[in-house]
Amino acid sequence: MKQIKSTTIDNWGERTQRGRKVFFVKATSEVEVPGVSLVVTQLLDLHPTPGTVFAVTCTALAAGFAREEKDFETVMTSFEPLPDMTVAAFRAPGNLGAVRAVVAKASGDAAWAGVARVANRGRPMAQ
Repeated sequence: MKQIKSTTIDNWGERTQRGRKVFFVKATSEVEVPGVSLVVTQLLDLHPTPGTVFAVTCTALAAGFAREEKDFETVMTSFEPLPDMTVAAFRAPGNLGAVRAVVAKASGDAAWAGVARVANRGRPMAQ
């Protein structure tokens, strides 16, 4: 994503959440949106289930992340993957490399949506 100028991985790993394995990453990125440079911190959880991977993201300006962190933790730990409640979906070919590429694109798209939300806080989102 060319809008992201640099990214630092602050923390990553896996945890067990209600008996399921969840992979997580916390990253801080310098991003450029038209006319604005921002430093944002993002959380991303991946919840693999048979046949589906669910991604959950939260984004805040890095300077204000500490104020939002408790709420973000609530969002991340309360997520329960329910196939009937899918907001966005994609299909990936059956080979691992292609699945990784599709998950990376979906995660990047979700991360960019979070950056756009933070950048436009207080202003209507551009259509």
